[in-house]
Amino acid sequence: MGIRTIATTAAFTLLAGCATTPPSPEESTAPSLQSFIEETSATSVLGPEAAFIGSPYADIGLTGLFAVRGPAECDLAVLPNGDDSLAVRLATLKAARTSIRIQALVFKGDEAGLRIAEILKEKKAAGLDVRVIVDAFSNPWLQTQWLFFDLKQHGIEVEGYEAMALQWLNEVPVPALTPHFDPAQPDKRFHEKMWIIDGETDAAVAVTGGLNIGNAYFRTHPADPDDYWRDQDVVLRGAVVRDLVTAFDRNFEYFVGVKKSRGLFNTNLYWDATRKVFDKTGKVPISFATDPAIVANVAAIEAHQPTLEFRPST
Repeated sequence: MGIRTIATTAAFTLLAGCATTPPSPEESTAPSLQSFIEETSATSVLGPEAAFIGSPYADIGLTGLFAVRGPAECDLAVLPNGDDSLAVRLATLKAARTSIRIQALVFKGDEAGLRIAEILKEKKAAGLDVRVIVDAFSNPWLQTQWLFFDLKQHGIEVEGYEAMALQWLNEVPVPALTPHFDPAQPDKRFHEKMWIIDGETDAAVAVTGGLNIGNAYFRTHPADPDDYWRDQDVVLRGAVVRDLVTAFDRNFEYFVGVKKSRGLFNTNLYWDATRKVFDKTGKVPISFATDPAIVANVAAIEAHQPTLEFRPST
């Protein structure tokens, strides 16, 4: 169970406990649990619109926000667990026709991640626009770094990664791009999780929610409780997917802008040159360590396609 789930459960348990205890005179004016539920149920998840004040910086404020999408513009289906999320992700990936956009805080080079990477390379070879964003400091594992290298050498852009773990160079703030950089808060990471297929078409579909990419999130190893997490994703269709495309593209362009600002240290220049060499000499052979039992579990999950019950958002 994740920390957020534990914290939420504890909070509601405490609230429920307080609701069954006779209030003291000092507490008699405090809102009851029932009134709290009624108030929150009457508003959006983020609370009343007037309470959303945006950034304290005048040049940012409420800029860049997306319009609220009504039920006619957004259908969603809830995925009950990570197993179903992986099955749906792989199915949409294999059905992609024009583009693939993937962003995750963590994209591990384990059995689940390697299967996804295999399809990404196939789609790139078929001519699709395939782009990936990962967090620079959240993927330290050696095999994961080799997975990113392999994607890059096959022509897939992976922002948040550089060869020889040099991605930290792109974390150095550029004044023109990060005017509000605060050195006292270095832990502002890229936590967004977006899986967008054919986002510029009428057939666009997206998966978003709490899951990163890796065995633990997709529960591919049920024998190990530490590698069998519980989290939630939803599948989206409709105009709202275009908003996710915009959000992804903003992030991607930010990374590219940082590298362009480095001049001769723009690593994209050297990747372009390296790929031209690989086209003549062949790709670098990479061997990945895998567990046959987990590989089989991933294959079984991929073969099972859950029934999606799409409903208009409310």
